[in-house]
Amino acid sequence: LGHLNYDACRHLYRSGQLDGRTVKLTNEELAAEPPVCDACAQGKLTRAHFPESDSNASEPLDLVHSDLWGKAPVRTIQGHHYYV
Repeated sequence: LGHLNYDACRHLYRSGQLDGRTVKLTNEELAAEPPVCDACAQGKLTRAHFPESDSNASEPLDLVHSDLWGKAPVRTIQGHHYYV
């Protein structure tokens, strides 16, 4: 789930497109910096590239790269916490 950009909310309020009976903001609230949204901040994070490797595969499937997901909060039916 997501939410509307803070500046877009301000614009809707100032232009009268939000019902004033439902949403009431003071001038101070309209001028305030938006709060930090943890989900938005995490969504904008990037990961560093893997370091250079000296490994070379000479045959197909000699070297396989995959992702590991977990630790899952609930075990699978087989009792596992991780997914490859």
